[in-house]
Amino acid sequence: HDFNITILTEHIPDSFKGELASDIDVHYVEDQFSISLYRPYWTYSAIRKLETIFEQAEIEAMLSWHVPIASHIVALRAKQKYNIPWIAHFGDPWIGNPYADGLLQKVIYSKKLEKRIVSSANASTFPTDRMKEMYEQRYPEQRSKFSLVPNFIDTSEIEEISNNSDLFDHDKLTIV
Repeated sequence: HDFNITILTEHIPDSFKGELASDIDVHYVEDQFSISLYRPYWTYSAIRKLETIFEQAEIEAMLSWHVPIASHIVALRAKQKYNIPWIAHFGDPWIGNPYADGLLQKVIYSKKLEKRIVSSANASTFPTDRMKEMYEQRYPEQRSKFSLVPNFIDTSEIEEISNNSDLFDHDKLTIV
């Protein structure tokens, strides 16, 4: 490829590390106090780390990936400070997420922050039509910036696991 990739994350699973190209620059920020989806300690530390990254590298665009929500908060800060193109991917609904902690559901701040993120991002992506439609109804003025990017799976990995395991009926694969 003719571009550089920099990743800022809490961690990358060991099984995935071997898949990363050697020229991908990975920065880790630990979260010692994961008390809510906002992850205040990680957010603060990640913003500081991101500022260092921006000082050392020429960043031309960014992608934030929810979960955690905190990644969008960090990207919003970078967008405000550096004004670079930004894609915000929403893996789960933010407002109305049945899996979110109680604090997130009760705080009006969440609605304001979500609106700022959706409004500030140059584009927002969603894994399902249903989620995209939910956000189109919530933010009709932003709908032109919304796209569907379905979750995907590498079927070759499923085949490899299936073929190398006595746990599966090799004539079919059932995922529960």
